Amino acid sequence: MSARRRGRWSRAILWGFALWAASRILIGTVALLTQYSLAGHGTIGSKAGWPFRLLFHWDSNYLRGIALHGYFSERSADTWVAFFPGYPLVSRGVAQLVDPTGPSSQAVTFAMWLVVTIASLIATILLFRVAEQRLSARGAVGATALFILGPYALFLAASYSEALFLAFAVGAWLCGSRDRWLAAGLLAAAASATRPNGIFLACAIVVMYLVRRREAGKPILSWNLVAAALGFTGTVAYFVYLSLNTGSLLSWSQSQAAWHRSLQWPWETLYQTAGRVIYASSLDRQIQFGLDIVFAVILVAGIVYFVRTKRWPEVTYLGLTAISLMTSYSYLSLARNTVTLFPLVLALAGATDKPSRRVLFWIAFSLGLLLLVFNTRQFALGYWAD
Repeated sequence: MSARRRGRWSRAILWGFALWAASRILIGTVALLTQYSLAGHGTIGSKAGWPFRLLFHWDSNYLRGIALHGYFSERSADTWVAFFPGYPLVSRGVAQLVDPTGPSSQAVTFAMWLVVTIASLIATILLFRVAEQRLSARGAVGATALFILGPYALFLAASYSEALFLAFAVGAWLCGSRDRWLAAGLLAAAASATRPNGIFLACAIVVMYLVRRREAGKPILSWNLVAAALGFTGTVAYFVYLSLNTGSLLSWSQSQAAWHRSLQWPWETLYQTAGRVIYASSLDRQIQFGLDIVFAVILVAGIVYFVRTKRWPEVTYLGLTAISLMTSYSYLSLARNTVTLFPLVLALAGATDKPSRRVLFWIAFSLGLLLLVFNTRQFALGYWAD
């Protein structure tokens, strides 16, 4: 490795760790203070392993159940197949090292926290490297700050699958941008085994391959195309596993009905979401459905920007994700899913390279930071935070 390249990695590690640490301190402090306010009710420290359960709510329980019991044991629930196996599988492996005799529920809880902690740090460092390839050093810092201190960066600290997915996804993007197609394909495969939108990432990696080969004047057909296409194998392997155990190739899509997800026209989805802003069963849900609409607008604006700048891998990744989320029954969790759409922060951080537009960056960063604090508090209280 050249001295120049070592310097770039050193800078990425330094800035990535600093911003990641700031994020973890902020999120941890807000969550602890929130829990401390409930100490009189016996909330804080009342459960075994509570430091690692500070942000352990909602989907975390399903993911832990999968890690402990798998998808098809007597203690499994039919709805668990909606969650992809990457994160539970890695957490199970770590828990097995921590507690070879079990592993116990406490060991899995700790493992889930540890996997997220390490994966979020790796994703942050890799994102800095990706940003630095397109932006100035200032822009790379800005992009990384928007990423790890953004409105839904809470889910890069909570026991959810986003952090592990992003470690794979950003790594695949970085490798693809350097024409390392085997590594890109394998990392994309791991991403597509971790979250459903990993299949959209795999499509984007193939598009990236096609664009770069065309720009270089090289033939499209080569073994590198096969390597790039390996990204689909994670999802394919999971679907094959489900079909072997259920006898149906549609078992995953059928499981979506239990989570109120069904395919419909986008205007119907918008109508349903707008109705929930008004009529949702609680204020926290009303707020989050409203934020889902706001972030849907941001997502569409991002896609338009990438189309105008002819950045087709980004268009593919964001566009397919948008189609999936905006043709479901409602925009449920759309805002949270934007944390996995890292090209958005790269585009917004580009404003830091233009002095006349830096105010846009600081407005976005400040609003995102305030929303991060709000979402962390809501999540720590056990309320819906998308």
